[in-house]
Amino acid sequence: DGEKWVQLPDSPKLDIVGGPPVRLRADTPTIVQAREDFSVSVHFLDASGHPATGSDPGLTISSGDSKNNLPIDTSQELNTICLNTPGVHRITVVGDGLETKSNPILVKDENPELNLYWGDIHGHSDRSDGLRSPDDYFHYARDVAQLDFSVLSDHEPDFGRKRPEVLYDGTTLDEIWTESCRKANEYHNPGQFVTFNGYEWTSGKYGHKCVYYLEDNQPFFSCRNPLTDTPEKLYESLNGRQAMVITHHPAGGPAPANLSLIDPNWEPLVEIYSCHGCSDAPGVGRKLWRSVEGKGFSVQEALDKGYPFG
Repeated sequence: DGEKWVQLPDSPKLDIVGGPPVRLRADTPTIVQAREDFSVSVHFLDASGHPATGSDPGLTISSGDSKNNLPIDTSQELNTICLNTPGVHRITVVGDGLETKSNPILVKDENPELNLYWGDIHGHSDRSDGLRSPDDYFHYARDVAQLDFSVLSDHEPDFGRKRPEVLYDGTTLDEIWTESCRKANEYHNPGQFVTFNGYEWTSGKYGHKCVYYLEDNQPFFSCRNPLTDTPEKLYESLNGRQAMVITHHPAGGPAPANLSLIDPNWEPLVEIYSCHGCSDAPGVGRKLWRSVEGKGFSVQEALDKGYPFG
């Protein structure tokens, strides 16, 4: 049919395995109550950041405060400890010739009314332009990165093809969306690891926007559908739904976004930095691929023009 890609009958598959350990990582909650147990998650990582193989499981966990109650020489990946003295602490972990310090831990006398949680709400799997399966995505977010919440926001894949609504193996966008939501629900564990349903509306004309739902069983609105092919039409389609939209890399590649078209009722946030680069202001941070720097697409330039955000 004139397409430049051909599905091989026996496509080769490679198993990615971790290399030898080159660094150690320790993750803890950011805010804890004094004298109450919490968990420290420890991982040996290889040079690429993958879980390492062949590491010695023996670990030593310590703190600079002699009043702290800490286990010594433990081989558990998930260790329960407590800190007794209010203030900011770090845990030191030593193992297999490597040493690391945890993130800062704010210890409070009383149970905090509000807590600080960490997450990643924009990531892709091999169902669009990512490298691994949805299972691998959520597994890494939960068990390696130790995030509290995560969203798999695959974009509309294979844009530019004659039939972009169908993948090379015949899978449709609706099937991808159904699978993405199903996987998010499988990994959702309230109080431990929270997931939401989301996707990336991938328009070459109006830019890329991530759509997030608070509720399940919500539709996928494609930028290739004439009914939802502009930001205004997308917002209209979201009416009556618990949803949020965030514009991705507005100041450059793969596609810049006209921030004057943002509806603050649906977009309470605007992205200023991602792996693509910085959209905050001209000359700030790492330059975006296909940057349109100085042409009015950065967040600071939009604010100067009076565009509302949030």
